[in-house]
Amino acid sequence: MKAIEIRRNIRLGIFVAVAILLVLLALFTIGGQNNLFAPTFPLQVEFRNVQGLQGGDRVLFSGVGIGNVTDVEIVQDTVIRVQMKIKERVRPFIKKNSTATITTDGLVGNKIVVIEPGDAASGPVDDEDFIVAKTEAGAQELINTLTASGQNVMEVTGQLKRIAQGLEEGRGTFGMLLKDDQMAASLQQAALNIQVTGRNSATITGDIRSMVNQLQRNREGLVSTLLTDTSFSRVYDQTLTNIRVTGENTAEATGDFSRFTDKLNNEEGSLNVLLADTAFANDLQRTLTNTARGTEALAEDAEALQKTFLLRGVFRRQRKQEAKAREQAQEEAQQKQ
Repeated sequence: MKAIEIRRNIRLGIFVAVAILLVLLALFTIGGQNNLFAPTFPLQVEFRNVQGLQGGDRVLFSGVGIGNVTDVEIVQDTVIRVQMKIKERVRPFIKKNSTATITTDGLVGNKIVVIEPGDAASGPVDDEDFIVAKTEAGAQELINTLTASGQNVMEVTGQLKRIAQGLEEGRGTFGMLLKDDQMAASLQQAALNIQVTGRNSATITGDIRSMVNQLQRNREGLVSTLLTDTSFSRVYDQTLTNIRVTGENTAEATGDFSRFTDKLNNEEGSLNVLLADTAFANDLQRTLTNTARGTEALAEDAEALQKTFLLRGVFRRQRKQEAKAREQAQEEAQQKQ
């Protein structure tokens, strides 16, 4: 009996020892995960939406676990404060301008807080410091975005379907282009015309280039002179001035002629009497006739005087001098030739 009881007590002792070891192991494991046995410092961050984050969730720094969430507190309707407990040994790596985001551990895991490194020049954080919150789209927001995108794609697909159906039925301009052979032929002809126009434009451009090159080579031509000779501009200005003066003189002469015709049309003027009075015209005609007769008689008298013995020698010497002067003029002209 005593041997059996001793073995039973030994078994019980072993069981109790193993149980105590398991409890201690669990305590150390849980304590290690929750930083129960390591020195820590408090850190805070404020979010607009914590996406289901709760106390006990892990805090990661560049993918490494450095602490836990100790409390989630609603401060205002749009501000939720998250308090964390961070290992003291990582304090030098967390800067005052570090950022914190809430994400999911894995695809469907618990929520975690991820702290990203900041600028080294800003210095490490102190106890109870607030770091900047950085909002990232959560799973639900992504699902909502994908749903909205899917609806937009469905609407666009429906519109494309209606457009394709309209094109197939020949509705609209593009539908007519696809269905109407005559319009297609017209467009083809228009394209050919555009092509011909382009070739003609290229030819004209080449001709203009050749003309310009020729003008540059021929500096003595008329066109080159017009373009490059600065003295021609003065001649051109003088020509324009002369044309302007001529125009002014013409206008003045036209005015004078207009006034002259007005005087002609005036019945009381002497000119109108000369042109319109027949009696005066007859008198003038008789006067001119008598003058002509007197002139003929005077010429006959002068010729008779030349033949008289008193003046015959005078006129003979005069004719000799005139003949001699004509001969000298002819000789001088021949010598010049």
